[in-house]
Amino acid sequence: MRPLWLSSRERAPCGALEFPLRLGFFPGHNCAAVISLTEEDASLLAQAARLGRTLFDLRKIDATAAPLLSLHEQAVANFQELQRELSAYSDRLEVDPARLKELEERIDLLHSLKRKYGSTLAEVIAFGEAARHKLNNLDNATWEIAGSAANWRS
Repeated sequence: MRPLWLSSRERAPCGALEFPLRLGFFPGHNCAAVISLTEEDASLLAQAARLGRTLFDLRKIDATAAPLLSLHEQAVANFQELQRELSAYSDRLEVDPARLKELEERIDLLHSLKRKYGSTLAEVIAFGEAARHKLNNLDNATWEIAGSAANWRS
């Protein structure tokens, strides 16, 4: 089994960290990607089944629609294969619950910073750099005032 979180991902931007969490890859559980393929009324396979019935009815009316039904059957087979592979992938993952919690908290912090200081991480970083620059300027001004006050007293 391979670990879910690689050290290179720890240094990645929020989106790269968030992606596996959004997919919900947890061993022994269907991930969100598998669920979106199979387990919801609006899942891809449920929608494909409805489309298949429509195409089947269309083929009854117009025999030239048969290739469409054939393409549909191929697409459904591909979706089913994707579902099986995603399930197998999810089963192979090792997840450390403590590490997962740590990453989720880190992602929450990044989202909180983006809500307060910019819509992207680049904007948040730029805001932080500008605030650091202002703080340095204030600190320098404080030292200058303190030095002037000391000179004035003497």
